[in-house]
Amino acid sequence: MRILFFLLAFSLFSCQDPSASSTPALDLLTAPWEQIEQSAKGSTVRMMMWQGDPLINRYMSEWVVPEVKKRYDITLNVSPWATGEIPKIFMAEIEANQQYSNLDI
Repeated sequence: MRILFFLLAFSLFSCQDPSASSTPALDLLTAPWEQIEQSAKGSTVRMMMWQGDPLINRYMSEWVVPEVKKRYDITLNVSPWATGEIPKIFMAEIEANQQYSNLDI
């Protein structure tokens, strides 16, 4: 259940330009859960994770990804993470004066 909460929360804080949305920002600390779920519907969350364990990889791809889509209509894109890759991505985005990141989790 915790992973689903974090996915919903991150989908709401996705790194897209918040001014491009016509819906007002949602206060996750005070919003009812039903409103949080509704706001996250149809979003995409990009998640990088260590993929060194075939059982965890299979669990994520065969159960978590489809379950998140079925329950919450959130598309979860899981990609491999290599040590040091995330800071390199962030630095490249900063150097390119990119205001929002392409990574969520």
